[in-house]
Amino acid sequence: MRKLILGIFLLASLFARAQDIHFVQFTETPQLINPGQTGVFNGVARVIVNYRDQWASVDAPYRTFGFNYDHRITKKKWKKAHLSVGLAAYRDDAGDLGMHTTSGVVSLSSTLILTREHFLTAGVQGGVIYRGIDMSKAVWGSQYDGDGYDPTMASGEINQFNNFLSPDVSFGFAWNMNEPNGIGPFRSLQARAGTGLFHLNRPRQKFNLGEDDKLHLRWTLHADAMMGIGSGRSYIVPMFLFQLQGPSTEAVFGGMYRFLIRDAAQVTGFVKGGAIGLGATYRWADAITPMVSLEYLWFRLGVSYDVNVSKLRRASGYQGGLEVSLKFVLDDGFYWSGRQSRN
Repeated sequence: MRKLILGIFLLASLFARAQDIHFVQFTETPQLINPGQTGVFNGVARVIVNYRDQWASVDAPYRTFGFNYDHRITKKKWKKAHLSVGLAAYRDDAGDLGMHTTSGVVSLSSTLILTREHFLTAGVQGGVIYRGIDMSKAVWGSQYDGDGYDPTMASGEINQFNNFLSPDVSFGFAWNMNEPNGIGPFRSLQARAGTGLFHLNRPRQKFNLGEDDKLHLRWTLHADAMMGIGSGRSYIVPMFLFQLQGPSTEAVFGGMYRFLIRDAAQVTGFVKGGAIGLGATYRWADAITPMVSLEYLWFRLGVSYDVNVSKLRRASGYQGGLEVSLKFVLDDGFYWSGRQSRN
């Protein structure tokens, strides 16, 4: 009994200090990685939904859901800058006790156009984090009657866990480059890099009524690019992410090969293209993740699967987690899809 109680307290303590939720397809979770990425895309509005299912082969799976919406506030008289707003929400469920984290944030960013090819974006983010646990799902030794487990028997235990709500404040900025005529061996080049600092106010964590911990700051550093190679339909897409939160670190790097299967209109943008992508990332000392993407019209679908290569592979059988992302980008072509470009 003492070991069971100690294990539950330890699990709650670890959860309170835990690393934030994460997705392997981090380029599809812009506000989770950097508030300065709010509004940084080619279009007017953007919606992304994410789903991740992890460790189902070991025990009760960890399921994570994500939602991202952002759009630009454009003023014609603003020649050198514009504002963007965003809304993001995340939900993470872990383990048999229904330990869950739900967060909702609002982001505001400002983009400063330096030159025709370069611009900077800075963003702030504010919201709340809610964490909870369902102790009614706990199984206690005192509920075994000698023949089996009887959930109707009183456990005799005192519930010392408390769900809680905390405010959360974050900040970030990013540099972006778009060279349509290319640089060096690349016929075209788009690149971005940035950094974010999350939980600036150190939200309090109070799962155990006897504890009052604070959530560690999370620092992110990220970069990715799209580099045109060859005759005009092939692209290389390298990507990198580093995160540091308290004693936890995460480093992910990899890339994709993107092939254009349908040309988009270069002048009006009313005719949308299509593309497929194949690639993989490596999360340091943890997993190799093959991924595939499909782009058509205003949509992009991404699917990936973790192949666990850490010490846990003996228990997981090299199985990690399935992840799916779906993105929709609204632009002028959405309203004029019947028009055709002369090009």
